[in-house]
Amino acid sequence: MPFLADGTPVDLVLNPLGVPSRMNVGQIFETHLGWAARNLGMQVAAQLEEWREANPDAKAGDMPDATSRAASRKRSPSW
Repeated sequence: MPFLADGTPVDLVLNPLGVPSRMNVGQIFETHLGWAARNLGMQVAAQLEEWREANPDAKAGDMPDATSRAASRKRSPSW
């Protein structure tokens, strides 16, 4: 099983050739949101629902950029 330099096991390994044919864009976004939430220590369902209630007229592209916030933290290795 693959693992990161700090010993954390890798949950998902994507082959770039398999993404367009077998996955939709929503699944890729879910994967990135899960990664971001883990690194930020967030509960996605609760945070997402609060954000939706606070921004009822928001469109999909208006969602906060959690992945860049998570990447800026030093908890996980940079890729």
